[in-house]
Amino acid sequence: MRSVRKWIKARVAALTDRRKSTRISLPLVAYYWNGSSPQAHQVKGVSPGGAYIVTPDRWYMGTVLRLTFQYGSNCDDSQCGDTQGPRTVRDYPEITQVVLAKLVRADPDGVGVRLIFLNRRERRRFKKFLAVARARDIYETIVGSVWPTRGVG
Repeated sequence: MRSVRKWIKARVAALTDRRKSTRISLPLVAYYWNGSSPQAHQVKGVSPGGAYIVTPDRWYMGTVLRLTFQYGSNCDDSQCGDTQGPRTVRDYPEITQVVLAKLVRADPDGVGVRLIFLNRRERRRFKKFLAVARARDIYETIVGSVWPTRGVG
């Protein structure tokens, strides 16, 4: 009886979400080098500790990638991969952030990565990047609902 109870507890623990942070959905794309020109890949969810990136590329578990996250690129299924690299990094450095990431999950539509920070400064910089991206997303949502014809003309 005790072994059955142990097995059930282990199974339930395996099925529960093991993330330390809640992932949020923001209009972010990720760039990485895979031997060709970097292309935009949609980020489905991101947190200070990890992200899920929609990509056809597959790597071995544990592979370390250098990712460039960029805010504000409207990347849907038809557009991802058509954009050639972040164009406004020098003009607006707060809309991009470069981090190392380790592959921890692979699904048919993408990969889950755990972000690797070499020091506290990098971690704080990424958290600030997410806070700015969230604030911009909220602002653009509000402005878009108040002035839906913004940019038309």
